[in-house]
Amino acid sequence: MWRGALARVSVWFIVTLLIVPVAFADDLDSPAVFRADQVEVDEELGTVVATGNVEIYQAGRILLADSVTYNQREDTISATGNVSITEPTGEVMFGEYVELTGDLRQGLIRDIRLLLTDGSRIAALSARRSNGDRTDMYKAVYSPCDICPDSAIQEPLWQIKAFHVTHDQRFRDIEYKDAFFEVYGVPVAYLPYFTHPDPSVKRRSGLLLPEYGSRSALGLTFKTPLYLVLAPYRDLTIAPIFTTEEGVVMTAEYRERTSNGHYEFAGSATRVTKRDDEGAELDSTTTRGHIFGEGRFQLNPLWRAGFDLQRSSDDTYLDRYGFSSLDTLTTSLFAERFQDRSYFSANSYLFQGLQEQDEQSDTPIIFPLLDFNSHGSPGFGGFRLDVDANLLVATRYGGTDSRRISLGGTVERPYYTPGGAIATLTFKLRGDVYWTSGLTRPDPRSGSSTDGVSGRVYPLAALNWRLPMVRPGDEVQHIIEPVATAILSPFGGNDSRIPNEDSIDLEFDDTNLFSLNRFPGFDRVEGGPRAIYGMRYGMYHPSGGYASGFIGQNYRIRDDETFRDGSGLEDNLSDFVGRVDVVPSRFIDLNYRFRFDSSAITARRNEVDLRAGPRWLRLNLEYLRIIDTPMDLDNVGEREEVAASATLRITPNWSVRATGRRDIQERRTINYGSLIGYEDECINMSLSAQRSFTRNRDAEPNTSFRFIIKLKNLG
Repeated sequence: MWRGALARVSVWFIVTLLIVPVAFADDLDSPAVFRADQVEVDEELGTVVATGNVEIYQAGRILLADSVTYNQREDTISATGNVSITEPTGEVMFGEYVELTGDLRQGLIRDIRLLLTDGSRIAALSARRSNGDRTDMYKAVYSPCDICPDSAIQEPLWQIKAFHVTHDQRFRDIEYKDAFFEVYGVPVAYLPYFTHPDPSVKRRSGLLLPEYGSRSALGLTFKTPLYLVLAPYRDLTIAPIFTTEEGVVMTAEYRERTSNGHYEFAGSATRVTKRDDEGAELDSTTTRGHIFGEGRFQLNPLWRAGFDLQRSSDDTYLDRYGFSSLDTLTTSLFAERFQDRSYFSANSYLFQGLQEQDEQSDTPIIFPLLDFNSHGSPGFGGFRLDVDANLLVATRYGGTDSRRISLGGTVERPYYTPGGAIATLTFKLRGDVYWTSGLTRPDPRSGSSTDGVSGRVYPLAALNWRLPMVRPGDEVQHIIEPVATAILSPFGGNDSRIPNEDSIDLEFDDTNLFSLNRFPGFDRVEGGPRAIYGMRYGMYHPSGGYASGFIGQNYRIRDDETFRDGSGLEDNLSDFVGRVDVVPSRFIDLNYRFRFDSSAITARRNEVDLRAGPRWLRLNLEYLRIIDTPMDLDNVGEREEVAASATLRITPNWSVRATGRRDIQERRTINYGSLIGYEDECINMSLSAQRSFTRNRDAEPNTSFRFIIKLKNLG
């Protein structure tokens, strides 16, 4: 009855029509899901015409159009009006007119626009689709850049125009032939052939964008990285640095992920003329270089292990060539175990001192360093038992060899009074045994050095009391808390036969005022009865702003010569230590730490850290002044420095940063630098300059420039 006539059917729901025979080679029986507002069927011509919000879903591909005509005899689809085709991989093709085979895998597209998965776009006059995974586009333009609607320049920041562009989804490549690289529509480079991975590729071997710069010691520098994918879980980057003054510096970085962790190595090497400490060239050549490495491995849910590797061919190489400003390199190997409330670690350390006064023969090799800590749960009577054990073996090529075994236990019990006070009673007992060789003794009557076994037993009892008090208010809440600790322990404990490997550097401040033993390690203990007291105060606003402060002091019955002059702890009454934090809003964060002489109430240490400004202008200021630094510790003496930095975000894309550090005591600038950067969705570029005025033998005062440009989305 329908012969020679058109049948019109209104379709408002999804129907499944077997209108195409195949979709993919691995999905031969997949039907198409078809939806449209209206469908016209002509049996005589063998055509189906769908109009109005047409959707066709075929094995992962989705075609949308205003009108679609399907020719059953030729198995072709023609689509017009707001045509889009979404690929299973996420790319979307747009066109004014599309003619495809029934499986949507081959055909022609006019006025194509291709949106890739990372947001970048390709536009072309026409395209040919083949095999469902290759699109050849003619007179095409590629760019990931957005065009600002308010800008007078209606061209993207950069784009690539080519007579022929191929997007190969099988090999995941985008190829260009007869291409021009344009900046704001102006051609700046001709590329007869160019290729880069499509956005679905996360890693691909190839050349990375170069870096340009200059450095006083090296001259002009040009770095050309080559990235090599060795396997899905490992890669290698080889990046030679070409310099006009020092030849070629080879650098490389290797990375690998394992089934339970990762490890990586980075290093460099060069062959150059030797220089003396003044930087003058000598008559011979030498090989200089470095290697850094890191590894972390989760052996099982309880154990993990790892290593750190830092070695350099000589003291000044890293500084002279701009790789690092470290003054001590640390190589370590460790394993650690976490279980319930206990922790065990095994470590070994190898140090390389890079300062002029460092002697490698005096630097200890630590192997092993074992540490065990167990933090108990409250038990009988509310008491909690903590156990600590430690073993250290320190060996030197020249100087003191020491071995230490330490075992200690701590019993602690908190008490809470009806008035709100909190009291904590602590009993501690520790024993240390040392076996030393070649130990230099300060007492000349006992000889210049000694070998043998020594030890000590260190008991301690302490009572800590604090009373937090709160005064609520509608606008501001006030909190005041007096706190005090009384400690009983015997005098002494630091025999001259006991070496000091881990307690040399002691900094007395508010963070360790209430520590039972302020020395950072095991080799020195703080003896004698003493009392510690202090006061905390804070005021807090509902908006989040607050101000808080703390001040405290230590009192001991008699002087303790264990503490050096200038440490703040050498007298009966210690220096006052404390801090002030003022954060009235998110735009201001001020921290002030101090140490005042107890007798003259003069500042012996001042530290100020200020961070201020809105998001578009951030200012950082750091000020440090130290008076009476222990001279036998680091030979620094009085020190006064100020460092400042400012970051100005001119626009959402442009920013400027300036930094500087000055030694006020010596009236000299240590360094300063600046950076200007631009970043948007398609490019990241920066130009930085740095000037350093310090000299470390052949690492002379240095001026460096660095220019980095990264075109995003090019792999």
